[in-house]
Amino acid sequence: MVEPQSQLLAPPSEDAPGEQAGARHISGSTTWNIVNLVRRRLGEDGVRRLLEVAGESRRASELEDDATWSSFWQGKALFEAAAEVLDDPHAPRHVGASIARADMTSEVAALLRSLGSPGELLRSIAQVAPKFCTVVKMEALEIGAAHALIGAVSVEGYPRYELLCDFTIGLLSQAPLPFDLPPATVTEEQCELRGDPRCVFRVVWEQEQADRVAPAQLSNEATELAVLAARVETFQATAADLVSADDVATVLSRITARAGLAVRAPRHLLVVQTTPDAPLHIHHQGFRDEDAKQVASELMGDAPDDHGGSRLIADVASARRRYGRLAAVYDEGITFLPTEHLQLAVYARLAAAALDSATALEESRAQAASARALFDLARALANVGTSDDVAGRLATAVPAVVDCDTSVVGLWDGESAVLRVAACTGVAPDVEDRLRAMAVRLSAMLERQEPQFLDVSTTDEFLRDLLSATGVIATVVVPIVSNGELLGVVNAAVTHNPERLRAAGHVLERLTSLADIAATALQNSRLVEHIRHQAMYDLITGLPNKRMLEDRVAAALAQSERTGNGFTLFFLDLDRFKNVNDTLGHAVGDQLLKQVAQRLLATLREEDTVARLGGDEFAVLLPRIESVDVATVIADKVWAALQEPFLLGSQQLFITSSIGLAVAPHDGDHYDTLLKHADIAMYRAKQQGRNRYAAYSPSLHEDLSYLLKLESDLHGALAGDQLRIYFQPQVSLVDGEVAGVEVLVRWEHPQHGLLGPDSFLSIAEETGLIVEIDAWVLREACSQARRWLDDGLPPLRVGVNLSTRDLHDPALVDAVATSLGRSRLEAARLQLEVTERVVGAGSDQVLDAMSRLRGLGVSLAVDDFGTGSSGLSSLRNCPVDTLKIDKTFVQEVTSDQPDVPLLAAMIGLARDLGLSVVAEGVESTEQADFLRRHGCDLAQGYLFGRPMDVEHFTDVLRRRVPPRRFA
Repeated sequence: MVEPQSQLLAPPSEDAPGEQAGARHISGSTTWNIVNLVRRRLGEDGVRRLLEVAGESRRASELEDDATWSSFWQGKALFEAAAEVLDDPHAPRHVGASIARADMTSEVAALLRSLGSPGELLRSIAQVAPKFCTVVKMEALEIGAAHALIGAVSVEGYPRYELLCDFTIGLLSQAPLPFDLPPATVTEEQCELRGDPRCVFRVVWEQEQADRVAPAQLSNEATELAVLAARVETFQATAADLVSADDVATVLSRITARAGLAVRAPRHLLVVQTTPDAPLHIHHQGFRDEDAKQVASELMGDAPDDHGGSRLIADVASARRRYGRLAAVYDEGITFLPTEHLQLAVYARLAAAALDSATALEESRAQAASARALFDLARALANVGTSDDVAGRLATAVPAVVDCDTSVVGLWDGESAVLRVAACTGVAPDVEDRLRAMAVRLSAMLERQEPQFLDVSTTDEFLRDLLSATGVIATVVVPIVSNGELLGVVNAAVTHNPERLRAAGHVLERLTSLADIAATALQNSRLVEHIRHQAMYDLITGLPNKRMLEDRVAAALAQSERTGNGFTLFFLDLDRFKNVNDTLGHAVGDQLLKQVAQRLLATLREEDTVARLGGDEFAVLLPRIESVDVATVIADKVWAALQEPFLLGSQQLFITSSIGLAVAPHDGDHYDTLLKHADIAMYRAKQQGRNRYAAYSPSLHEDLSYLLKLESDLHGALAGDQLRIYFQPQVSLVDGEVAGVEVLVRWEHPQHGLLGPDSFLSIAEETGLIVEIDAWVLREACSQARRWLDDGLPPLRVGVNLSTRDLHDPALVDAVATSLGRSRLEAARLQLEVTERVVGAGSDQVLDAMSRLRGLGVSLAVDDFGTGSSGLSSLRNCPVDTLKIDKTFVQEVTSDQPDVPLLAAMIGLARDLGLSVVAEGVESTEQADFLRRHGCDLAQGYLFGRPMDVEHFTDVLRRRVPPRRFA
């Protein structure tokens, strides 16, 4: 509904003087005459100056358009600017006179001349004044033979100003001109500016001349003929203008503009519906959008209210169809002239005829476009290779064949049994992201494989929420089916007027045609994708294989050569993966490979390529990563992603990785070279202890040669009697006595001297020699412990490390029993140590081996506790006796930080579980004191003694040296 004039015409706030821009207060004929006056006197430079002074953002051509209305404040600014630019305080008077003179040649003036005298003409001017200025009301107060009194009252909120009065004087002065009389003399007897309730203008003309020329005026019949001729000419021009338009939108725009020129009113509205199922088309002038919609709704009713004559309403209808209505609107209390009723009705009939032509043409074009779109789609899909490409082409084709606002194409994922959105058109980016993230389960509609119309009134809560979230009020969903198999769906949706889809029978027909074409294309794309997938992708993980990786690296190298931008290649190998296959089976190994692939994809960017090269080897291509520093940050993220345990069925498994990286083109400008160098870096990471990453450098070639030679030498170390056992004491924190010893291994290499375990144990594990070495260490440790006892030295508990391979060796328990038997060592004197990572994995085979060892009477310890990922449940379920806390926690105790709550909690945890505690890496008295205060049983570390050979350790036992004086 149009609001009362007091609201519609409210003045702008003081801080926003341009707020009423676009209001319809001053007609275009006024602004045209202002611009024309300045142009006549000062030319185009003067017009530019006028617009600048007035603060106008509109062009001069807009102000000269008779259909353009201005706000009261814009008109006031133009009057003031004209007076300033022309340096003429009476410029508005000249504008008013120009308007009157111009209108004397129009159809309206011909009608007014038929009134017979200047007085009657002034009475009519007062009556039609609101058609040109909606914020001033005029009234003929007195009409005489040679004079008239005309009153003018400003609408509340639009104050009178001196230039407006001057403009009115100019307008009224021209009333005698149609009667061949000179201009009248106009004086303002009352003025609102002086505090009077209204302005009153006395208009005086020469009576004698009026009497002389009156008989010579045109007769009423002649005047009516002139008026009729002007109308016919105008209607002919309008008809030609409308017929020349070939689309509905243009027709509607032209109708509204023409009606606004023919029938002077501050507001015009045209509302039509081109077809019964089409949305309302609303064109308006002078309304706010929300008001226009309300008035349009009223006009489309059965009997719209004319509001006491202030609304002039005409039906837009033809013999073919009723389209809607055309209306001109005044504020309450202002009515229309009878001739304006006729004019608007003629324009409405002309509009209906033009709409008949335009809608018929549009329907023909739509049918042709639909056929062409279907043909183009079929031809385009003949060369499409992937399902996503098919979906993209299909989504683009939907709006070309169906009147809709958005289209969505979903593809059926048979493996996951869900429907996923593959392509959209007309959807906001954030909405598209939400749609693509969704996975829709099979619904009854899809099971029936039938098209369905849905709107926001559906009883399905999920679908109702989905429509609401995407701004859609109605949609048609058509399944894409081939030989009874669901391949996907095609969807057309509207955001307003659901009847556009519901009532249009051709919608289902056209969408079904699209779906049939798409079904064939999707079947073809599936075949192509299957063949391509087999050739370019790994069958187990679904990742690109070595062939695709080579293609992508070659493309990256070519781009690098063009742009100068480098990239990084990772070579990733799973540590001890062979143990998984050997002990848990290849099916579990395949599951592990799949989960590793998923974690890599989740950790890396979408643009990165993760490939499986074979076995437990993966490669990662990182475009635009050309810095080793950045590459190592990413390698650290990958490494961290693989630290969490993998859940394989009911079994938890830990796996680590070794990563090598090479940066192109610095480390190679060919695929084979880069891969080889990344492989060398990976091997270096393994030799450094696994579960880490390393960057390639040329020096690694020499290191690799050294390691390969070392590996070869290790095979002969046992046979050549080159291995040695060393001992590190474990001291009681209660009495300072040596209560146990950890047995360590060293290699006395003929060329390189004594090598620590970091130099060769990783090679031993990689080659499988670790089992043989551990068995030798076990035999030697048991025998040496027996010799100490036979020599009368105090009994000790001897700790020997077991590797993961040992625990998976079926002969382990028998080998331990044999070593104990041959050495005659009591089982209680032997403690076997396993890492926390092995405990955390908790495989059935490992737990069984530990239980059987425990059955022999030996004790079991968890080594490096705190560095793995075992939980309380793992400790409760494992048959262990001792926790060995890793040195990294012990070393947090310093003189500056004497309290380490985490370390204290770990000791408390062990005590609560009934386990003894050994702290590793004790190097200071502060650490020893802390451990003693919190109940730790034993400690080992440099404070009490470094690892030493058998002679030195035997001497220590014999001398019973106090713990803090150990060498």
